[in-house]
Amino acid sequence: MLTLPLKACSHYELSKALSDWLDDPNQQVTFDSSNPLEFVLPKPSFTSSDCRNELLRLQALRNAATEVLTKSNSHQHATEEGGLEDLQEYHACLLQFEQRGFPTSENNSNNNNECNSITLRWKGAYPPHAVESHSSLLWERTCVCYNVAALLTHCVASVDKTNRDACKQAVKQLQDAARLLHTLQQLVSSQQDVYVTVDVSPSHLQFWIKFLTASAQDYIFRMVSLGADVSTKHHLLSKLAQSAHELYNDALQATQDARLQSELHASAIEWGSYCKANSMLCAAKAMYYVALECRRCAQWGNEICRLRAALQKLESCRDFLRSLPSDGVASYTLRECLAMLPVVQDRFHEADKDNLRVYHEEIPRELPDVEALQMAKMSDGLPENMLQPKRPMFVGL
Repeated sequence: MLTLPLKACSHYELSKALSDWLDDPNQQVTFDSSNPLEFVLPKPSFTSSDCRNELLRLQALRNAATEVLTKSNSHQHATEEGGLEDLQEYHACLLQFEQRGFPTSENNSNNNNECNSITLRWKGAYPPHAVESHSSLLWERTCVCYNVAALLTHCVASVDKTNRDACKQAVKQLQDAARLLHTLQQLVSSQQDVYVTVDVSPSHLQFWIKFLTASAQDYIFRMVSLGADVSTKHHLLSKLAQSAHELYNDALQATQDARLQSELHASAIEWGSYCKANSMLCAAKAMYYVALECRRCAQWGNEICRLRAALQKLESCRDFLRSLPSDGVASYTLRECLAMLPVVQDRFHEADKDNLRVYHEEIPRELPDVEALQMAKMSDGLPENMLQPKRPMFVGL
């Protein structure tokens, strides 16, 4: 499973910067005068002393996020030390500040009256981890939203794929991560000329949205395969696997983006290899489960044709996977492929012998494509725990 790398930040007294902005009459809300559709709230009428508790709470959450994100092996530390929950709560609190009129636009260097003293620095997620800084809470929320999605991918990476409940939880986490990045993609689309690091670029977000959707579909397949046996199970599994195959192909195509190939070449190659391998394996699974459905319906010739195709796909998948590093991200896919190969081989040879001895059905040279059924969905908007803080803020102000 691929894991989205984290963006780290350095310690910063955000509460002091917001207090200075709030109490300084010369610092006003900035806006882009060339964009008549931009929604701008007036600067709050209260002072920093009126919202001292809210500022301290925001600072405490930022400090907690900074601490876990700057540690080595920060994915693990963040999930073990409540970093995911802290980031979700931090995002909800930032949103409350934005809705109260705190800065959401960049400084306007042409007008000193539209400058604030806020400097929010975040490192890029990929080497050389260049620092990018901005002056709006929108940038802070962008980075927090990105990191929540990254931590969700880490949670899925350690899931037991043979446990149905674990697979069900993985589906939710993958769909939530895709949902976050889709929302983030919409949020940064208005900032294309402002945000420069590749991790928040449209092409990078697009790849991860497609990959996470494909992975969610893959886990839905696993979840169904671990469920109770019913007469329609093989037919459903074939359609789920076919959809996962197509979705992984979409993600593979997204890795060919010019910017990803230029700035993240090694990563893009690794992502592409992983997506290609899983696409090939899912295509083989789809063909195999169609063959099992053909057998249930006594379509012996069709069964053999599908089994032969499944076997060819598995052999191609095995050969491709063996060309990759043995300890790479696709190592589990190789083990799964090698485990499936003898099962399909035995079933093919047995079906072929049965047809020669008993059924004498003509074996078609080709069959229609396998029908696909996508069940992985991506809802719009953010989850509730990133919209509303646990405790109300700005009460009475």
